Parts: sequence; structure tokens; C-alpha cells
Amino acid sequence: FSQFLASVPRRLLGLMWAMYVGDAPIVDLEAAGESRRQLAAVLLNAMGVQLAEEAPKHVVLIVIDTLRADVVDEVDTPVLDGLAAEGSFASRAWSSGTWTAPSVISLFSGMPVRSHGWDFPFPSQMDNRTRSYAPVPDVPLLAEVLKGAGFQTSAFYGNRLLSQGLGYDRGFDRFQASGDRRLAERVTELLASQDLDERQFLYLHLFGGHQPLRPSDASAEKYGLDRQLIKGRGFSLRRAAQGNPAVQHQYGLAYRAVVEDIDQRLGLLMDALGPIREDSLIIITSDHGEMLGEHELFGHFDWLYEPLTRVPLVVVGGPEVPEHFSTSAIPDLITTTMGVDAEWPTRFLDQ
Repeated sequence: FSQFLASVPRRLLGLMWAMYVGDAPIVDLEAAGESRRQLAAVLLNAMGVQLAEEAPKHVVLIVIDTLRADVVDEVDTPVLDGLAAEGSFASRAWSSGTWTAPSVISLFSGMPVRSHGWDFPFPSQMDNRTRSYAPVPDVPLLAEVLKGAGFQTSAFYGNRLLSQGLGYDRGFDRFQASGDRRLAERVTELLASQDLDERQFLYLHLFGGHQPLRPSDASAEKYGLDRQLIKGRGFSLRRAAQGNPAVQHQYGLAYRAVVEDIDQRLGLLMDALGPIREDSLIIITSDHGEMLGEHELFGHFDWLYEPLTRVPLVVVGGPEVPEHFSTSAIPDLITTTMGVDAEWPTRFLDQ
């Protein structure tokens, strides 16, 4: 039976889900819908996918830049821990790339880096900066697919790389820069202005654990940080990489302090989602991790060590996610959960 399920075509799996949420083209849904939803649930559950009773209305995809999964496991993150307990999490999720640009392309397109080929060098290493970059591949992107399915699509981002006119904004009704400190306020204002009878897709990309690090006073005191290292514009990666072992140790502590601050901001975001919080598929992940001195390396580059590739993945309001998961499968996870017909290069059921 399991071999049979593994051979089921993707469109049939989509039909199973559509039957489950009641969107299949059946003449008498009122008479037959419940039994067909039960059948779809049995088939998908046999494949290891646990489903909610009905599909959520909205989607919130939160990407916290430069967030290591092992540090999240180590420090105090009560908000993220609570969301993981409320929903499900992948114990070993990995990013598709080792820096923002290729990772977000994979996140929006479902294509692994080896398929879209959009990787190094960094903008700072290019003579013409963004003019030398190719645009995001001409394939369907997540926001385009959801907008075509009737969603209102909005994005706020803290990493300015996403603003460089390469196509990250395709499919979004609103694509706006925002610092992390004001993000919850902006989400509150957005939802107050939207017609919440319409389905919403929110993409929220926090600057997160990206350098320079600026931990709060409370977190800095908790971790015993040298205020001289974090004052002004923050604790820079260059200063850590060029510093002595004591300075490098302080950078690792500053990173942990910032991760705890991020968790508090995540709590504010959950509050800001108030009107749609209970009827949303919420996914929280990162675009990549960060090297904090392992192998004598700092930051993120073309290395493939686990501190750089392993990221958190928490899903609330959707199916139970597999233990191992690639972030390039997130578009398929979203459209499958929401009952939106779409084909993606990476399928979450294959993880």
C-alpha cells in the first residue's frame, strides 16, 4: 500500500487535498463532501502527513535573516518554543543557499540552487553591483501563484538586498522595506487597511541576526557584553573576524543576545497578526545560519558547514512537517495546505 501511495501522481494528491478541504468539483458536496474529506485524510495521513480539520484562510511566511537552528535550541526563545508546541517543527531543516539572494530565490520559486544557478559572488565583490546580476528566474513565484488564486499579497523586508530591482517583488501588491523595530507596527497598520474577508499572504523578512549586532540593553547585560563592542552602529563581523579570541567570544555572546531579542519581536508580530492569527498558516524559518568561529570562520559565505546551512522551521496551522526539510519545499507546503493548484520543483511530501 505504501508503494502505491508513493506512486500517486502529484495532481491526484492535489485532488485528495481538494476533496479534504471541500474544493473538489463534486456536484453534491453537501451529500458527499464529508466522506470524501475523510478519504483524502486517510490517504494523506498514511503518507505521514497530519492535517488540520480544514484549510486556513491566510498565509504568513516569516523569514528571520541569519538565524542558526542550534543557537535557537540553546538560548531562551519562549515565543518560538510555544509556536513549535502549538504546531510542528522540523528537527533538521536546511536552507537552500548560504546567503540571502539564492536562498530567497529558492524560497519563492521552489528551485534548489543547482537549478536556478543564482549564487556567488556577493554584491560587494562585483564591479557593477546589481547591474551584473541576472534577474530572478522567469518561473512562477510564490506570491504570483497566490495572487492568481485571489490572495492579497504584502511583504515587508529588513534586508536591503531584496530591494535591488531583481524581481523579488514579483506578485506582491505591496513590497516595502521595514526595520525590525517597526515591523509589528507596520503589520498592524496593514491589516487595519486590508479587506480581511479576502485571503491574505504576508511575507515578513526580518534583518534578525545579521551583523552588525545591536542587542538590547537587557540582553547585553544578561550575556555580560562589553558595551564598547556593541555601541554606535553595533558589533561588526569584521571586528570579530579580526579580533582576538576574547573579542570573538564576545561576538558569539552578542549573537545569542540578539536571538533572544528576535524572539521578543516575534511575540510582538504574533500580537500584530491578531485579526488573522487563528486562521492562518504561519511558517517561521531563516534564509541561512552564521559561522561564529567554527573552523576559524565568521559570517556567511560559500561554506557548507552545518551552522550555516541548518535553520529553524516551525509551522503553525498546517500539516505536520517532516523531520528533515529543505526550505525550497516551502512553496509546495503552502499551496498544498491552502488548496491552491500549483506545481513546484521541490515537493514537501518528498522530504
